[in-house]
Amino acid sequence: MGLDADDSSSSSGAVNEVIIKWYDQLGNEARQCRERSIAAIQSSGAVTSTTIDFPGIPTADLAGRVAVRELAQRAAGLKRFKVRLDRRAYRIEPGGLFRLSDPRRGISNIVLRAGRVEVGSLTDATITISAVQDVYGLPAAALSEPQSSFWVPADTTPRPVEVRRLMETTWRDLAQDLGPGDLDALDPGATYISALGVKPSSTALSYLLFTRVGGNAFAERDSDAFCPSGTIRAALGKYDTTVDVLGVTDLDLVEVGTTALIDDEIVRIDAINFDAARLTIGRGCIDTVPAAHNAGARIWFFDNNSAWDPSAYGPGVAVQARMLTQTSQGTLPESAAPVDTLVTRLRQGRPYPPGRIRIGGEREPVSAAGELTVSWAHRDRKLQADRVIDAEAAGIGPEPGTTYSLRLVRKDNNAQLAIVTDVAGDSAQIGPAQYTGPVVLEVWAVRDGMESWQRWRVEFRYSPV
Repeated sequence: MGLDADDSSSSSGAVNEVIIKWYDQLGNEARQCRERSIAAIQSSGAVTSTTIDFPGIPTADLAGRVAVRELAQRAAGLKRFKVRLDRRAYRIEPGGLFRLSDPRRGISNIVLRAGRVEVGSLTDATITISAVQDVYGLPAAALSEPQSSFWVPADTTPRPVEVRRLMETTWRDLAQDLGPGDLDALDPGATYISALGVKPSSTALSYLLFTRVGGNAFAERDSDAFCPSGTIRAALGKYDTTVDVLGVTDLDLVEVGTTALIDDEIVRIDAINFDAARLTIGRGCIDTVPAAHNAGARIWFFDNNSAWDPSAYGPGVAVQARMLTQTSQGTLPESAAPVDTLVTRLRQGRPYPPGRIRIGGEREPVSAAGELTVSWAHRDRKLQADRVIDAEAAGIGPEPGTTYSLRLVRKDNNAQLAIVTDVAGDSAQIGPAQYTGPVVLEVWAVRDGMESWQRWRVEFRYSPV
């Protein structure tokens, strides 16, 4: 046995940094890891880098180990040996591994990889092997460990819509979606259902609307995005036009000129201060009248953000509905969705209530006496079509066949004190009544026996004289 050659290659100009590009199968993205030989960088005074693509590597740990291997191959000065062994080395084949120790040369238990193997002859049994230091095997660990992520994957489980509402579709909403011919063909004795829902989670994408009547099976009617919604910060008076909102989901999707619903009043969005979450609004729009609202009342920005059931329903029909949340994971099972019920009142076919109510020239008098002069502004749902007109706007119309009714009642027990019906113009007189105390004046529109969706209710103190 003997060692005939012991050569080492120069490390001058050798690579001292290796970048491994690999592909994260779980994250579905290309990534890379980097290993450096600090000693080699200090020795050469510069970073000599090389990049190697390994698209089949799926994990950061394996990429780090491969980077260590590739760096060792390129940065270390490889040792080459030519050794003579006796017949006990007969099992070593090209590419095989064996250990070598030579105390005289200061070599202790170095791992070599066989290259050329000469098996000798009948007269000379010596086995001669040309070998290099083994730097081709993977290390047990990388020099640096990948940083663990603190990111927690979002929960994409479909959850029930907890905050939701059913409403009858307004004439204005139908006018937005239907052509003039289809709009004229609508039966005043039919109504339609819309659904509003707030995102139950940040991963919710949309929802399916299912409805039914009676014991029939639920049927899918529509799908839509969730409705931006929040609450109002403070109590809102009947004629306040500025409101602060809290916790609105997707406020950035709300646009000026669109509609919102506060309790049962529809308002128009005239301005938005996104930084202060403050809205300027027009009151009592479409078929509603101004009303006071408590702090915490929910506001729905429902314009183009509602699902619609195209089925036509008659009056007094109890329509049941379910909203099935959709996420990237799937759709909420129908059995897990709560059921809501709405009894129809033929909303879209009713005349609009009048606007701009005045009692003796005042919007909200503190007190009034004797015969009362009441004036108003006409409204016409067909002329207004898809326009959003607030309660204080000038008169439009009226819709053919519309008349107005007025009623004076006691506030404490709702007993009727006086009534006037079938008024075709834009003013009327009512009273006097033999009563002193708080009263409520109601004003509403009538057409073809159908009353307006809402009535004006103005409170003040009344006396006969």
